[in-house]
Amino acid sequence: VRYYACQSLGRLQATEAVPALVARLDDSAEQVKLAAIEALAGIADPAARAALSDASRSSNRELQRAAIVGIGARKDASLRGELLSALRSADPGVRVVALASLASFPNAEPELERALLEDADPGARSTALELLANSSNSEATRALVRGLQGGGPRQELLTALLREVDTRIATLLGLLGDADDALARSLVTVLARAETRATRAALDVAFESGNVATRRATARAFAQIMDPAAKSSLARAVSLDADLEVRRIASAAIA
Repeated sequence: VRYYACQSLGRLQATEAVPALVARLDDSAEQVKLAAIEALAGIADPAARAALSDASRSSNRELQRAAIVGIGARKDASLRGELLSALRSADPGVRVVALASLASFPNAEPELERALLEDADPGARSTALELLANSSNSEATRALVRGLQGGGPRQELLTALLREVDTRIATLLGLLGDADDALARSLVTVLARAETRATRAALDVAFESGNVATRRATARAFAQIMDPAAKSSLARAVSLDADLEVRRIASAAIA
């Protein structure tokens, strides 16, 4: 009965219900505590916010995780600090839910990137990667690319960059402007694997780059694609590209 009462009060989102819901955080039944936290997360009231903040530091791990989830659902910027504190928890499960909740706030990419590269728990690293993959904005794309440069899991990162790849093209081309050989190969691989009209056009742009590492990587990609446009680009490169290695790759491909 107390469990369903908490659920009903949450649906009503009535501020006058907050004291009763806060009292239920000490209930003897775990499911009632969790229902009370869920209800408080949906009520725009300072006392409800304070209760969520306190519960996010609870020694009761189930209650703590539920509060962290509630903070993510609430999207209250004043509670962002509680999520950052939770990221320092010794409990990997707490860090995982904190990452997921933090991703619902703007500008979460630095914390997600840090978890991707530094968290000791594979589950937390995997969660950070998934959350960055689900965002195609420039900062998320750059964070994934820095993951490649920082020794993160290459295949998983390339797969992540392939999600919503057309919206990542401008960022990827910008990064290709000064990429070294290893990074150029990785980013061109993403564009070549995608096989969309936009990424195919992006490869043409990359082949005109002033960065020789990018032209070399693109020449290798074209040597694998070998559609009419790729053959034509390679044929031009044989006689026109200033770099000997690009000319060699192009010449071998069309021989």
